[in-house]
Amino acid sequence: MSTKIVNSGVNHINDRLAFGGDFGANKFILAYVPGLNSANPPPATETIPQGYIVYEQAVTQYGRISADKVVYSLSMDSAVGDFDFNWLGLVRDVDGSKTLIAVSYAPTQRKRKYSGNQIGNNLNRNFVLAFTGAENVTGIHIDAESWQYDLTPTIDSMAVGIMTAQADNIRQSHDIYLIKTALSTAGIAL
Repeated sequence: MSTKIVNSGVNHINDRLAFGGDFGANKFILAYVPGLNSANPPPATETIPQGYIVYEQAVTQYGRISADKVVYSLSMDSAVGDFDFNWLGLVRDVDGSKTLIAVSYAPTQRKRKYSGNQIGNNLNRNFVLAFTGAENVTGIHIDAESWQYDLTPTIDSMAVGIMTAQADNIRQSHDIYLIKTALSTAGIAL
């Protein structure tokens, strides 16, 4: 899955940096684009694929990951469907005028709603926007919920740091023991 802040998003970010104002990323657009290869990164010139849109919904949740990263989330429950999608866009929609901020290509995803004997599914999709000053530009100062962002890499690096520190402490303790033993054997009191 490839995700990119597109040119229109970069321009919008630069405008907010220069002039301030509401960042306003407030909607997800989902589309099914025939022949889309999710292994390819979206071009910087990507636009909303009119004619292929299958669903639009307001941003469900947003949060701050760090000063330079924010996350926007879309939650679709089992009342939403039926459609397939392979294109996700994060947009700013003001009175029907839409600015595409970021886009993601994905393998075809199926969204089904609960209806009769058909069991529906729930889907969450997230866009992490990473750029200098993201928290201040977007005005998002509330920490992201745990389900919005995978903290596994951060936790893994913390675990490695802790294990390294513990190993260093054990090594130092062992070295001190060896020194004390050597001094004691030599008849030197501490």
